[in-house]
Amino acid sequence: MLLASCVVFSTLERCPRPLRSKTWNTTCREDLIEIAKSRKADAITPTYGSLSGEANFARAIMTKCLVWVGPSPESIEAFGLKHTAMGLVFKASVPIVPGSGGLIGSEADAVEEGERLGFRSC
Repeated sequence: MLLASCVVFSTLERCPRPLRSKTWNTTCREDLIEIAKSRKADAITPTYGSLSGEANFARAIMTKCLVWVGPSPESIEAFGLKHTAMGLVFKASVPIVPGSGGLIGSEADAVEEGERLGFRSC
């Protein structure tokens, strides 16, 4: 399968010099989608950074008949919060480093939990 590609980056991002002459500067999500459509792209992948973790951006891409190359919006939402992600990982029986198993509500609870896990309080 032959796919053409283009690179879009924000002026706030650092980009390797060879790519700078062939890029379009934008920070607007709708502009990114319109650029992809105007360049006849089939898919968008944010690779890294803030857009890779935005479920609504993934949904917007999919509603514009483009393929989102990344985790589903539901996965982004589920794994966006550490305590939610850890709960899913634990439920799936994935080996993890021992921890609190949830949010800690106070400094006293943090000290107690740390001691339970084998840490000494100062």
